[in-house]
Amino acid sequence: MSALPQSILPTPDLSNFVAIDEAAVLLGIHVNSVARKCREEWRGWAMQAVPPDGGQVKTFINRDADRQLSVNVQERPGNLRAYSEDQVRDARARMACVEEFIRAEKERWRGQAVNVWEPLLIDELRGKFTDIRIGRTQLREWRRRYKPGDPEPLIDRRGGKRGEGEQAARKLMKQIYLTDQRLSAAHCRDLAIKIAVENGWEFKTSLRTCQVWMKEIAEETRLLAREPDRWSKQMQPTIAQDPEAWGANERWVLDDKTLDVICTFQNGKRGRPVLTSVMDWRTRKVLSAVVVENGNRASIIAALRIALLDPNGMGRPDEVVADNGKHYASQDIVGQTKAQRRRALLDRAIDETDAVGMSQMLGIKWHLCDPYNPNSKSRLERWHRTLERPCRLFATYVSYNTETRPVSLKKMLKNPAAIPTLQQVAAAIADHIAWWNARSEHQIADLVEDGKPISPNDAMARWCKSKGVFVSRAAVNDALRCWSPPVPVGRRGVGLKLEGRVRWYGQFEGALSAFKSLKKSDRDKKLVRVAYDPENLNTVSIYTAQKLKWVCDVKMNRLGGGSDPVSLKMVQELKREKARYKRSAQDHDGNRLRFTVLGDEELLEDAAAKKIFAAAALGKATASANPQGGPASDPPSMRIDRTALDEGAGTRGRETNRAKLKKAVGDDTPHPRELSGLEKLNAICRKEREQKNTRREAEEFQPLYLKLGTDRRPL
Repeated sequence: MSALPQSILPTPDLSNFVAIDEAAVLLGIHVNSVARKCREEWRGWAMQAVPPDGGQVKTFINRDADRQLSVNVQERPGNLRAYSEDQVRDARARMACVEEFIRAEKERWRGQAVNVWEPLLIDELRGKFTDIRIGRTQLREWRRRYKPGDPEPLIDRRGGKRGEGEQAARKLMKQIYLTDQRLSAAHCRDLAIKIAVENGWEFKTSLRTCQVWMKEIAEETRLLAREPDRWSKQMQPTIAQDPEAWGANERWVLDDKTLDVICTFQNGKRGRPVLTSVMDWRTRKVLSAVVVENGNRASIIAALRIALLDPNGMGRPDEVVADNGKHYASQDIVGQTKAQRRRALLDRAIDETDAVGMSQMLGIKWHLCDPYNPNSKSRLERWHRTLERPCRLFATYVSYNTETRPVSLKKMLKNPAAIPTLQQVAAAIADHIAWWNARSEHQIADLVEDGKPISPNDAMARWCKSKGVFVSRAAVNDALRCWSPPVPVGRRGVGLKLEGRVRWYGQFEGALSAFKSLKKSDRDKKLVRVAYDPENLNTVSIYTAQKLKWVCDVKMNRLGGGSDPVSLKMVQELKREKARYKRSAQDHDGNRLRFTVLGDEELLEDAAAKKIFAAAALGKATASANPQGGPASDPPSMRIDRTALDEGAGTRGRETNRAKLKKAVGDDTPHPRELSGLEKLNAICRKEREQKNTRREAEEFQPLYLKLGTDRRPL
């Protein structure tokens, strides 16, 4: 190679050659792409030479290498229709930046060093043109490609010429990206290209550009569309709660929590138990908790029973806020099913007085909470997070997610001795509740008195102004049972459907005769409700559907069959019961017996029971008349809480006491309501009728048991 300097080297003929930067403009690609073509495809068409006007050595390309190189840059028409509005707008902004740079170089800062005024100019241009990125290298590149009055050389051609089809594809790609399926930018770009090809759109944007577009979307918008749960927990604005909205023991919160520990249940199976707990909203005191295998209506009722009947508690609240699950919104709790409430909302005819459930019986307003509502169960859910404390003490702790799950869990599950029982987990939860209720070292802002934090136990004792006392604990126990929807009484008695199986009760019970009819329309007017214990289905209680008056307690129907002596004896007993029921269903006039006779001993006992109940009611009324005010240190005043079942419970209690009294004095005769007593009454009436001589005297005769008018079966 010649060692002569470039100034005396012979200049080649460049009339049919074009510089590499001009070739990039003509081809619509980057200079680096043209250089790569020279190395790979145009090896015999490119050469290094000094430009005719002097300067550094450049690469020149023969115009015959590509047909697009045969046109000069000055002669090429500026066709801007092939580009989108955004491309043209950005190109005109770049052209304005270059013009500002030229004016500053020749007029504003003429004669000064470029490195002094160039940063000032770039900051000024960034504040003026916010839609484009401006830097030192970019500004000098625009200056080199600048053509006065022609913005086409400054158009960003990365990804090809973007028209209306490209804009539609870009919009579609963002819509695909902003979904909860959380697709990557590359996947969204591939789908957008596929749809663009089907619709004939031009979409050649590079992956890097698509990733930049996705990052330009606001983080909150991206998080709300792709991860709504995370947005709601970390970025959604919250509404603060008013700590004085409800007083102590005025509002309870009820919810379930699946514990993060594996235990062994009573049936030998393994799994994570469920905790059903009740918390006072104001004082945050946990009133009761039940650990069961599966959370259902039974666990809800058990937790409420413990909280309501606690001798050290403050009685029932005014309202309860419960989870919106199906067990908390069941018919036996709120009196209506979700379908019935939804139908009532659509018909705009909501009448909660017709819906009688456990909450209405106890006089409690039952509310189903809304998610992310400041008046919901957030305080109880916050306490649920503290349950990690007792659960971590067990070897079978599973954690709330797989990332923090102990590695030794699989090994512990293979060792039966390391797996705790349900009773052990319940004991640990009970200890944790006792620690929580007695803890005064906390940072809860609304659990402070005189500037000092107090425990939930102290807050309940000081802030609760009255203590509710139920008139009858037996009525509360009756209300805290599982209740069936209103059902008719048929020839087989009352049908109770549980777990897909129908169980029948009271087919030979005389007290249910008044509710039977041949026509279905008549039976639907005389419906009853069944109260039962899920743990003992042998006996259930029957109540009227409207006023919840106790009718009777009936046993499950027995089945007859078999040829062995035991089965034959069972059939004989059933036949005798059937015969007694048939005789009791009619009297001498063909009418049903609705009343029973009370003996002298029973009349005295009944009067004494009424006197005792009246004295007890008078004493409770006197206690309730005391003033309820006073300093915080005084014990809370007493209030009498009545339920819809108090009258029925009193009647049942008197009948139970009467039966015990008769048994104690040696009278083993059946209950007057039973069929043997009715047979005796019919015999007495028959003998008295036979003594009458004329038919008229017989019609005017009224037996004694009709004159008394005493009904031992409250309906």
